[in-house]
Amino acid sequence: MQIENPLDRYSLGQVLVWSIVAIGALNWGLIAAVDTNLITDTLQLSSQNAQTVYLIVGAAAAVNLADLFTDISLLG
Repeated sequence: MQIENPLDRYSLGQVLVWSIVAIGALNWGLIAAVDTNLITDTLQLSSQNAQTVYLIVGAAAAVNLADLFTDISLLG
């Protein structure tokens, strides 16, 4: 009996976008719960670079929502 990997049903693009969105969500949760910003504290980013990371997370969320609620497959 062969065990199926559940991620085989999804494209690499979908997994990457979901991972980026999950990291952003966890970061927001950490900020709210323990006042720790995972992005700036772990990666030692400047304010400008942190904003770039936040922009990437926001873009990933927008792509994820568009892929979820439209018939257009943006992620394969």
